[in-house]
Amino acid sequence: MLVGVSAWFLRTLSGDSGHAKLADVDQPAASSIDPLEFEVEAPLPDTVRPQTVAEVRELDIILQRYAAAHGGEKAMNAVHSFRLRGEIRSEEGSVQFDQMKRVPNMARTTIEVDGRSVTDIYDGKTAWRRIEGVDEAYLLKGAMASDVAEAAPIYNALWRERANPEAYQVMADAELDGERCLRVQVQPNGSAPEVYWLNSETGLERQIVTESESGVTVTRFREYFASGNIQIPGVTHITYPDGREAEIIIEEAQLNPGVLSFFFQAPRDLKVWPQTAVSDFDR
Repeated sequence: MLVGVSAWFLRTLSGDSGHAKLADVDQPAASSIDPLEFEVEAPLPDTVRPQTVAEVRELDIILQRYAAAHGGEKAMNAVHSFRLRGEIRSEEGSVQFDQMKRVPNMARTTIEVDGRSVTDIYDGKTAWRRIEGVDEAYLLKGAMASDVAEAAPIYNALWRERANPEAYQVMADAELDGERCLRVQVQPNGSAPEVYWLNSETGLERQIVTESESGVTVTRFREYFASGNIQIPGVTHITYPDGREAEIIIEEAQLNPGVLSFFFQAPRDLKVWPQTAVSDFDR
């Protein structure tokens, strides 16, 4: 299951100094988040095994186990929309968020900062933004648009890339916090490789290790709960290459809420996002 908000939101809360950072808006006092006590484990130097017939069968078994954790493939395919509400925390502060997703690849994520909302939307083709109290809507481009688009799918690449078997490599099993984990590397075209660590008994994600030019990002999942047949991690903890951390706390999950595609559709008169701080806009 993909529990994700755009990387722009997360980098902002982690103190990134990029354009349009929400930290420039008056923030509530820094939260008293207690960092999780674990050491970030670098990817193991195992050599990825070749994709033999046995390897493909092993991958099929792993994906079937993953699907079974969420009620089976039929139950997963029955998910057409999803709504998540919760809190994003970092050492810089915390904000509330509300996210709606709909197939195929539509998402609308709103974060609340000191009573003001910023909403990033992806309609399957266009990434755009609305700011509370501002009449104009803004077109996002470049990395910001990519971040919003990448956070739009309901499911992660481990499940989405099934029709693209060359994107997968099954790796040697490994232990994480005393648990035996199955490991699968997924690398869709043009994307950074991600190594999924699945608990060998439950089939649920324990962590995802993403290796990019900037270094290794480790995303860990815990406190799963059920929404229908789908298992949702109540806490997602992200550790960035430079050691900064953020957490996504899910307070409410709603399966298949009624939502139409026009809820995500970009207006025709979009202005290009001016690459400025959100606080530069008048309320």
